[in-house]
Amino acid sequence: MLKDYNFHQHLLKLEWAEGLRLATAQLIIQGYENGGDILRMANNIVKLKETESAVKSSTRYREINKMLQVYTLSLDDFIEQPGASFKRFLDHIFDHLPEQNEQRKIEISAKFDQKVRDKIMERSRKGPEEEFLITEQTTFLRDDHIFGPPLKRIELLVGAALQDSAIRSNAFPETEKMSFGSSEGKVQNDICC
Repeated sequence: MLKDYNFHQHLLKLEWAEGLRLATAQLIIQGYENGGDILRMANNIVKLKETESAVKSSTRYREINKMLQVYTLSLDDFIEQPGASFKRFLDHIFDHLPEQNEQRKIEISAKFDQKVRDKIMERSRKGPEEEFLITEQTTFLRDDHIFGPPLKRIELLVGAALQDSAIRSNAFPETEKMSFGSSEGKVQNDICC
């Protein structure tokens, strides 16, 4: 009977801790040859940094005045402040444009902020007990003897990439220069797991 269950049904049959371990294993190793989302994310960060470094040291790219700069965005930061995150992204992409375009970027970011906040409000209504559960699950994974060590290393890698991007975009440390909506957030350097 269990062999006919799909992944979601297996998760529902397990205690929360074992279900979390199974879901984490799937996120780490899913796929046949390419690993899961967590490993691909870490690999992408490493490979993009290597490429950025290679371009920076390339005489060919210096001669034509081209560069590659990787921008890493925190999902937590995006959820907390979608408009400010989008504005930093626009600043990163269009940093060469004249200052008169600043107001347009602010307007676009404010519209984006409202659209994302409306969607978030439609989809999630977390109470204090759910927030506690997320914290408990994060702690459980960090302390897990199998998943804890690799997840901690990936967390450090992601944290360093986020901090590097934030420093380069003048969005770090602590507080945002602009606020959209009602949230007063901070740049998040800490990710789950």
